[in-house]
Amino acid sequence: MDTIGQRIRRIRKINNLTTEQFADKIMCNPKTIQRYENEKSLPDCYNLKRISVEFGISTDYILGLSDKMEVAYQTEDIMFLYQKYKKMTLNPIKKEDYYWIQMKMEEDKNYVTSIQTECTGIIEESSEGIKEIRKARKVIPENVIKICEQLKRNVVIINKVSEIGLFYLFGGEAIIREELCKEHMKEILEPFIVDIKKY
Repeated sequence: MDTIGQRIRRIRKINNLTTEQFADKIMCNPKTIQRYENEKSLPDCYNLKRISVEFGISTDYILGLSDKMEVAYQTEDIMFLYQKYKKMTLNPIKKEDYYWIQMKMEEDKNYVTSIQTECTGIIEESSEGIKEIRKARKVIPENVIKICEQLKRNVVIINKVSEIGLFYLFGGEAIIREELCKEHMKEILEPFIVDIKKY
């Protein structure tokens, strides 16, 4: 039976796409696709979902659980949502404050929403390290977009409540209006303490 990397390569080749074109379609870095195809890493649930939706391929096929490529369920709704998600990269940037958020996998394999932060103070310092207080940091949206372009990552712009749901469904990088973050993602705006060990 084929490996996951071989199946991803087959999907890419069937669609006559370069690694860069394939990565662009699922909104990730081309190096990520190379790592998948060369068996250096496995796709996370967001990229797995994006490959499935973008190319109409069952996740069971990609994971090697089935030899049947076609999706067995109706995909028009999810395809419509994915196209809406991709269009969020073109959303206008409003004259408001924004935060940079990411959906990422933790060591325990759970997905969490994280936010760019800054240090606001040190509450304890010892020979072992320090404890610092961190809080969400506002960003300049145009700078985030430039950074993501340099890293070959796409960033979606969240201006409406309905777009938060699409972000949770498809993950990735996003910049979100402060007002929306305060109303619907309060938990990631709470200050927190980080232990920084000295080496």
